[in-house]
Amino acid sequence: MLLRTLVAAAGIPVFVGLCAWGTWPFAIGCSLLAFGACLELARALAKDRGGVSWPIALLGVALCPLVAAGPSPGGAWNAISAAAALIGLAIGCEVVRAGRTGALDALPRIANGALIGLYTSLFAGLPALRLGTNSLWLSSISVSGLQLVVWVAVCVWTTDSFAYFTGRAIGKRKLAPTISPGKTVEGALGGLLASVIVGGAIGYFWFGSLVDGKIIGLAAGILSQVGDLFASLLKRNLGIKDFGTLIPGHGGVLDRFDSLMLVSSVVSAMLHLGDFAR
Repeated sequence: MLLRTLVAAAGIPVFVGLCAWGTWPFAIGCSLLAFGACLELARALAKDRGGVSWPIALLGVALCPLVAAGPSPGGAWNAISAAAALIGLAIGCEVVRAGRTGALDALPRIANGALIGLYTSLFAGLPALRLGTNSLWLSSISVSGLQLVVWVAVCVWTTDSFAYFTGRAIGKRKLAPTISPGKTVEGALGGLLASVIVGGAIGYFWFGSLVDGKIIGLAAGILSQVGDLFASLLKRNLGIKDFGTLIPGHGGVLDRFDSLMLVSSVVSAMLHLGDFAR
């Protein structure tokens, strides 16, 4: 626990500092995280589930800088074009590979690549948040990208911490024992409540918008735990304890960012859809 805390204390300033540096440096950093996640999943899948179609697997890596171009129709078309190009390249590579080697394993390779590409594409939610928003859901308040990323990240980290400590203190009823035996209903509720309180407090003190803050806190409190459970489900299916060992005390990239990547993607989509609607 001490090592985990020390690594987090060192890593959080790096994460926030990169975000403060600018949209493009942050997007490049997110691409590197997505690439690390690709390698982790590919290594786990390669054990007994065949190879990986890398053009599709790298979809998440490509989307992070494309998202940084902005939430505009042109930026959306760039992302769609990149995805189509990578899928087309993957199909061509599999045809050439089968013709050259005679191996008829295109289906599992493409399926594995699609799983990796789609899952790691959630990292693109972080640079999407870094773009900021013209207004919150209920308030006509412009929020900078740095504020939004920090806001969401603090809510996610709060959920994670309070779910752990509440579960340790008073947890009795198992939340999802077949997926993650250590998680409890009491811990999940404690993490959710803490996220709503912290999210509301940030919204109130930064922007005078308590309700908008609670919405972000509620989304983070629910989705961060869903993201964590999904990562645990994948690890159960793959028969591994952690995705990697890159981050001491935490495991791999996906072990550390499984919650934040899902929350950032959903929250940024909700905010940017609201921007377009206005």
